[in-house]
Amino acid sequence: MKKLVQSTFILVFMICANVIAQSSNSNIQTFELLKTIPTLKVASPDRAQLAQEDALRDKQGLLYRIGVARLTNINTANSGIWSTLQNGDRQWQLIVDAPDAEAISFLFETFKVYGGTTLRIQNMSGRDVHPIMTAADVQEHFRQNAALCYGDKLLLTLTEPLYTSPSEIYIDRIMYNYRS
Repeated sequence: MKKLVQSTFILVFMICANVIAQSSNSNIQTFELLKTIPTLKVASPDRAQLAQEDALRDKQGLLYRIGVARLTNINTANSGIWSTLQNGDRQWQLIVDAPDAEAISFLFETFKVYGGTTLRIQNMSGRDVHPIMTAADVQEHFRQNAALCYGDKLLLTLTEPLYTSPSEIYIDRIMYNYRS
């Protein structure tokens, strides 16, 4: 009985050590991959000026403001990096860094994705901060938004399956959300 308990303990220990080693190796590989993805830096607003404006807005009874727009010109041709996955799918990635923002909202002037194409927005730990966007999210007017993606540094990943029509996305504004 004692040998059975010892053998079981050793087996469980070896499995756990293997899982931890693989997980650690995966994190290192992910970190190395992130180094190759371009980063778009979004300017932080003047917080002191915003506080003054917000105090005045409150006195005037205006709508509570949580963010300010930052003009951008992001599309898959002028920003980010394209790669081809082993299965032939194409993938575009861009990191958006808005230092000290509580959240970032992405405003798409054009959002056209086709077939099984997906757009993921993740924090730097790999956690989705917005539901994955697909062709089902394309509106008749082709505008879209991904609101309140919590975090100040986020990864956009557009994945187009092999033989799918190329996507058309144009992010003309990013909302720098500075308070909730």
